[in-house]
Amino acid sequence: MSNLIKIQTNDNLEQVVSARELHEKLGIEKHFSQWWAYQAERLGLIEGKDFLTTLLESQGGRPGTDYLIPLDIAKHICMVSGGERAHIIRQYFIEVEKAW
Repeated sequence: MSNLIKIQTNDNLEQVVSARELHEKLGIEKHFSQWWAYQAERLGLIEGKDFLTTLLESQGGRPGTDYLIPLDIAKHICMVSGGERAHIIRQYFIEVEKAW
């Protein structure tokens, strides 16, 4: 289960993950930008407090957007997403936090 999702450390020494990678690993079929907008709205997420916006490297077009979210927010998204994948990923985040 190690390295299920890449864990990064931000400037405040908090563990964060890519919302885009979480979306992919959860197997969400809805387009990422629509899914993220829905998650942010229903959970009342605030930019700068609950997540940071980051631009991805351009692949020949306009650069994509990603969001770095702390593990507690990522766990919450997994919990409300439901399903086996979400449960596995949430357990992974809990194990990472315990090891930290």
